[in-house]
Amino acid sequence: KGQKIEINPTERELEIIGYPTRNLFDPKYRQFIVTNKSVVPIEVQKANIGKPIPYGLWDSYRTRYAWRPIFEVQHEGIMRSVYMEMINGEKEKLFDTSLIENKFEKRAIIKHTYFSWRDNKKQGYACEIDFDEQELKAAFEEMYKENKDLEAELVFTINHSNNFVTVLLKNGEKKIRLPKTKVKVYKTRGL
Repeated sequence: KGQKIEINPTERELEIIGYPTRNLFDPKYRQFIVTNKSVVPIEVQKANIGKPIPYGLWDSYRTRYAWRPIFEVQHEGIMRSVYMEMINGEKEKLFDTSLIENKFEKRAIIKHTYFSWRDNKKQGYACEIDFDEQELKAAFEEMYKENKDLEAELVFTINHSNNFVTVLLKNGEKKIRLPKTKVKVYKTRGL
């Protein structure tokens, strides 16, 4: 069981510590961070008002799985770039060589992605996807429960009209659909 320990450095000790570490002891700075919507999304702030951080949450954010995103684009379409945000705050961008090679990597679970592609007529499209954290965590746990070392693919299938994307987690014949995923597709200028 954890113990609460209060650390109250003197002004002299804070001077020695210096920035940015001394910010940890500033209540105004801490409040700014936890209410900053680019650090903690508004829906997360609202859902957790008055609640402590669930035990083991940070441990679950550190868990990494060997996976890669796969994009199935119809009509000879071409992927342009992929931007991913993970639940632990890490960010990754795939383009050019990294998108072509698209190797399996030990990654945290994805939280949000934005990607772009063009069709065979050079019409550009972009997609923003927000995952349901609980649904995706459960899917990864289910996929990897018997073998923590397997490699899985998060498959993004773009429909023929280029106006919707479905997502599933896959390894061989095992497939887990993610119906709570929020998808927005945009038509862009030609890329």
